[in-house]
Amino acid sequence: MRRTLALALLILALGLALRFTYGFVRLGYPRLVENIQGDADDYLDIAYTLAKTGRYERSGLTGVKSSLAAGEQPEPVGSEPDAWRPPVWTSVLALGLLGSGYSLRAVFVLRFLIDGLTLWLFYRLASRHLRPGLALLGTLLLAVQPIWLYYSMTLLTEPFTLLVHLLLVAAALRLAEGGQPAVWVPAVGVLGGLAILTHGFYLFFPPLLILGFWLAGHIRMPQALAVLGLFALTLAPWLVRNDQAFGKPLLSTAGGPSLARGWNRRFLADYRNASAEVALDETAEIDASRLKGLGQAERSALYTEGALSYIRREWRTVPAILGKKLIGAVTPFSDPPRPGILETGRVLFQAITLIPLLWVVFGGGSKPLSVVVRTLVVSYLLMALACFPALRYRFPLIWAEVLSLCLFLEAFVGRLLAWRRSP
Repeated sequence: MRRTLALALLILALGLALRFTYGFVRLGYPRLVENIQGDADDYLDIAYTLAKTGRYERSGLTGVKSSLAAGEQPEPVGSEPDAWRPPVWTSVLALGLLGSGYSLRAVFVLRFLIDGLTLWLFYRLASRHLRPGLALLGTLLLAVQPIWLYYSMTLLTEPFTLLVHLLLVAAALRLAEGGQPAVWVPAVGVLGGLAILTHGFYLFFPPLLILGFWLAGHIRMPQALAVLGLFALTLAPWLVRNDQAFGKPLLSTAGGPSLARGWNRRFLADYRNASAEVALDETAEIDASRLKGLGQAERSALYTEGALSYIRREWRTVPAILGKKLIGAVTPFSDPPRPGILETGRVLFQAITLIPLLWVVFGGGSKPLSVVVRTLVVSYLLMALACFPALRYRFPLIWAEVLSLCLFLEAFVGRLLAWRRSP
């Protein structure tokens, strides 16, 4: 037992060392700051405004990351309320800024420490349900997973999503194993709601997880209904806030653009033509210039209108588009191919784990861990078909891919060893 724990701690130290060395030595702090672009820049901008003013909105400033890197703290001028970015990771970033005196370097340290906590939680989860050797192997594979190392160098919500999903799964497994309902029902309910507010692409995972456990007989109907009710209660403050801000109880104003991605003829010819803007360009009934001057909620509604209009008008292309999205969601290869050693490592990792993942999804039995992996993958595929299977959105599956490989090895290697020992 002590040896196994020592090896687990060694793997945890390796994972943390990789992140601190790659981030602060290989890339360097200026490059880390430079990596805060696009969506990551949005998260930081909103988090800064939230920390400074208590309002969830864009700062109205330019170059917040540059100001923070230079030790400056300009006063946000404010803009319209935001519901484009999910609030949980943004709030964690805001707390990190407040607690560190608005130090970006400290925020990256927090990011790496969260990765370490996630890795330890995975080991604890795996060690409860797998043989010690397999739990250590899975933790090691996750510690050196290339795409996780890549995304750890950003301030995107995806790495934090791993932690929230694992916390939800750990609590749900305790409930399924007969744990005290008075403790684990509220825990699963709150964590499920927070998971939805951490990454909207995995909107279906918490309810599907509960449905899967109920169908497999791991939890009772009253427990399932109580958990679903607590999901709704956890989401309620955010929905009420958005109803007041936008006139609708929206979960996110990014829903429309996400739904519109890929719904156009040009997507069939080239995978890169998946942007929501292309969808509007191909929708004759909608003029994309209408986007100018619209608020977030109105823009989201226009994108939704464009996607649904295309589907109604070009319904014959729907099967081909869904097929292309499904292939994109499953294949480990990117289109177009991307350079770099971390990308090569990602492709190899996903290629190796693809068969075990499919085995768990389609034939892994009703064990609680198999139900967890199956519902996570199904929730990912549902959103990939409705929206778009970007590689970044697949990233939160990495712990399920590792877990599937371990379950696969446990099933087939165990049978092989038993066969060799038989007379």
